[in-house]
Amino acid sequence: MRKDFAPHKPNPRAWFASERAELSAMKRPAAAATLFLGVLLIVQFGFLCWCNLTQWQNHLDGDSSTQILKVLEIWKSGSLSLPNWNDTTTLLLDMPLTLAALLMPLLRDPFTAYGVSNIVWLAFLVYGIWQLLRRVSCAIPLRMLALFLILTPYSYTEVLGYANCLLVQSAYYLVRAVYMVYLMYCLVQLHRGERGLGHLITWLFTLGLGAWIGMSSGTFMLLLALLPVIAGFLIRAFAAGRPRLLLSAGSAFLVLSLLGFGAGYYVQRNIIHFSSRDSVIAWNSYTEFLPNLSKVIQGYLKLTNALPAEDGVMILSGEGILFGLSFVVAMVILGGALLCVWRIGHAPAAACRAAGNERGLLFAVLLSIVGVDTLILIGASLAYGEQVYESRYLIFILIAAVLLLALCLPWFRRTGGLYAPAMVVLAACAVCNSFACDAQYIFHPSYDFSTALAVTRTLDEDFPEVKVVYMISDDHDRKVLRVADSTKVYRMITGNYNPGDYTYYNDGSGLEDGSLLLATDAQYAAMDPALSSRFVKTDLPQFWLYLDMTGYSTNAPQPYSVYYCADGGIDLTSLPVTN
Repeated sequence: MRKDFAPHKPNPRAWFASERAELSAMKRPAAAATLFLGVLLIVQFGFLCWCNLTQWQNHLDGDSSTQILKVLEIWKSGSLSLPNWNDTTTLLLDMPLTLAALLMPLLRDPFTAYGVSNIVWLAFLVYGIWQLLRRVSCAIPLRMLALFLILTPYSYTEVLGYANCLLVQSAYYLVRAVYMVYLMYCLVQLHRGERGLGHLITWLFTLGLGAWIGMSSGTFMLLLALLPVIAGFLIRAFAAGRPRLLLSAGSAFLVLSLLGFGAGYYVQRNIIHFSSRDSVIAWNSYTEFLPNLSKVIQGYLKLTNALPAEDGVMILSGEGILFGLSFVVAMVILGGALLCVWRIGHAPAAACRAAGNERGLLFAVLLSIVGVDTLILIGASLAYGEQVYESRYLIFILIAAVLLLALCLPWFRRTGGLYAPAMVVLAACAVCNSFACDAQYIFHPSYDFSTALAVTRTLDEDFPEVKVVYMISDDHDRKVLRVADSTKVYRMITGNYNPGDYTYYNDGSGLEDGSLLLATDAQYAAMDPALSSRFVKTDLPQFWLYLDMTGYSTNAPQPYSVYYCADGGIDLTSLPVTN
């Protein structure tokens, strides 16, 4: 037993042996097409790497700037626990942010560090999906197709869309998606009875990652990933008529995962004393089932770029055709999940017989993720009053549906000569849709970071001794200015708890050199006279910044003037707390 997990000499000849054997068994046209698809997949992954390394500053927003700011704060303090920081709905540690902070001493630039961290986690995701599908005998072209569908930057214009939540920029859900994939990967490995040091490292990595996520985000990922996987594992055991599978190594692994998650959650609540978003989730009534189901469906179309984020897009326009292509891809992915459900209902006996192998295990778990997550999203109040769910909550459903599609497409071999042409058309649609989304992501920058750099440079040159710049509203620019200027602190004039922000100079002390105010004329006029009278307008020219209370760029510049206060700062703790 111990020898099974002992280090061994690498054998390069064994690397990709099954892939080489599969390619050699293909006919020449099929092998050439597969290799060409592989080259395109490498190009797509390379594009995402390039975006993560070079495009960060072109797509900044209020939320993503908070990630960069926390990387800087962790680097500055040398600790993941920050004394001068207000957390958001999570601790943000189950994101690429943590690795980015660890890379800061080496790279020194937060954007580069975060980009490299994204690339590392993307590589983990690609490797996990590839190995998972390989172990259930999924053909190479289908594995590549699945990766293409997952690595497409859908909903590229949304601040919290698929691209920004999984592939580029802040990639809020990337680490969580890696956890979900590796959870299934470990179960398949254990079912196959695989042994080795690499496998042991994978299992320990997944268990540790689950505990880390539990500490950062609470029960959120328990509900959307671990719970559905456990449900699928249980259903599969009874469907196969083999309850003894519940006593297998996979069952023990899930118990350890649950305990690790619970340990992380315990640390969050009782040691860190933080309450994540799950503590305030509201649940809907039964009468809202159908309206919320509609919101989930529309959220899925929005997530996959099949539904425009704004009105006015004509069907036959260039943009409308691109949305139509995304709609076709979205329907194919959804159709794959529905086909799996239909097959089970059409031939339940055959489905139960197949549930005993690793392919049946993966089918059960993936269907459980789609089903359980859909029910949770219908039941939970996560639409925030909108007509469509925030699409980011559907990312796990989309990944599971794509993997189901890769597993069910071989069923169409029975159609004879139609299978190969249909596969070519589907792959072509996926590739074209992916590259079209790539182009749209580049052509839709959300922010000109040079504007923020110009503003902060001027303030530093004219007032080098001033430590604080106050702003009236918590708009897009204040959050970005925090990242552009590490020599000054940009605080919002409020007595409220401001999530995702530093808390320096809360009481206004330590500001003997004065403070600055950056505000529009309307904002200054609306200030409390007791505060505004302390600030005198300077001779500096006005800065034209984007004013947007929601944190999104409106492309409607507003003139900001610079005001100076010579007698210290503002005691924010004395200001009234408002809703």
